[in-house]
Amino acid sequence: MMQALLLVMMDPPAGGDAEFNDWANLEHIPERKNVPGFQTALRFQNASGSPRYLAVYDLDDISILQSPAYLAISGQNLSPWSKRILAGATARQRFEGSRVGVVSGRGFTGSRGPIGQLLLVLWRNVRQQCDELVLKTLETAVAEARGVIQVRGFRANRGEVRDYVGIVESTDRVSTERSRYDLPGTQACDFSQAFAPLALTAASP
Repeated sequence: MMQALLLVMMDPPAGGDAEFNDWANLEHIPERKNVPGFQTALRFQNASGSPRYLAVYDLDDISILQSPAYLAISGQNLSPWSKRILAGATARQRFEGSRVGVVSGRGFTGSRGPIGQLLLVLWRNVRQQCDELVLKTLETAVAEARGVIQVRGFRANRGEVRDYVGIVESTDRVSTERSRYDLPGTQACDFSQAFAPLALTAASP
């Protein structure tokens, strides 16, 4: 069984943070937590910019996203509430890929202790497979950082290109300087931002 990751980032509809958080916490996240093969369903908020919200789902295997249980709550089968919220959301980004390796830790997100900061690093449209280079780059970039709990890499194959994601869990701040995560001689880093964990509670009274 190959661990996999589903990430979804977005900004809520204008002026709609309260309803957006209620939708995510009361419907969207619970629906996915109930799908067999979903090990985590966690929310984070961007510490500095856009996209403002991140959802992280650890999966037993990437094939879970084709299972009848998941298909029943996704795509055309989204609830009316989900369709309305997502229609107004902006800066939407989605990643679904399999784990290529670890620098430290082998558990699911949050399984090795409370997260103070989650660093998300993204490389898009990489033309060659470079699993080991991604892991080495992550290892080098956070080697002197304090409080690192777990560092993992994931790959999404998309025809002739692939996207990579690095996830760094820590108790302390880790640098988000994008150039630190450039893949030497291969690819510049497209995205490196820090997110703080959110409690899964309703935003509205």
